[in-house]
Amino acid sequence: MAKDKSLNKILSIILAIVIIVAVIVVIYANLTNDNTDNSILDNNQVDDNQVNNSDITISVTYGIETKTYKIKDIENLAIKNIIPRTGFGAKRTNGLKISSSGNYTGVLVTDLVEKFNEDITNYSIVIQENESGNVDTFTLNYTTAIGSVTIYNSTNATDELGTGSMKTIIAYKKDGEYLDPEDDGNLMVAFINPDNEYATPSYNWRKFVEAFEIVVD
Repeated sequence: MAKDKSLNKILSIILAIVIIVAVIVVIYANLTNDNTDNSILDNNQVDDNQVNNSDITISVTYGIETKTYKIKDIENLAIKNIIPRTGFGAKRTNGLKISSSGNYTGVLVTDLVEKFNEDITNYSIVIQENESGNVDTFTLNYTTAIGSVTIYNSTNATDELGTGSMKTIIAYKKDGEYLDPEDDGNLMVAFINPDNEYATPSYNWRKFVEAFEIVVD
């Protein structure tokens, strides 16, 4: 009888251990599935972002020749002599307000021009904008294209600081994020300075840029 009681006790302990192990296995399996699902979701989101931005291009025309650059290639420094440029930029509006302040990343207009001919000077840049099928053009003169524009205090729109050496870029990122295609388009003309925080006239900032032409004056 004592023997039977001992056997039953042992069996009960074994059964309890089996149940505990089974519960642990089920909990671990569920946690693993949750992590796997989240990982797949995150990877899919990254892939979607890469796909969305992989086809962003800027076309540059000089004479009868046109060069088209993919932004992803410029980001990867795959195009010789063209590298992304980042710096602070802000708009100074006619209403004496400072807006759109941030760190912009893009391609120097002068870098793109020099891909055709390093000796081109006294040119204008005819920007082509396309907002929801409404195509328009805007011309930047040579001094604006090379970044010689009026600058203002980035926190005081009435404080003009003279003419500063800015960098004129075709921007595709602001504060590390791709531009909002609904608000700015995929590309925009922006004016940045890597070392100082200045604002520049808003009328030179252009949105929804898809191409530009170099016109020698």
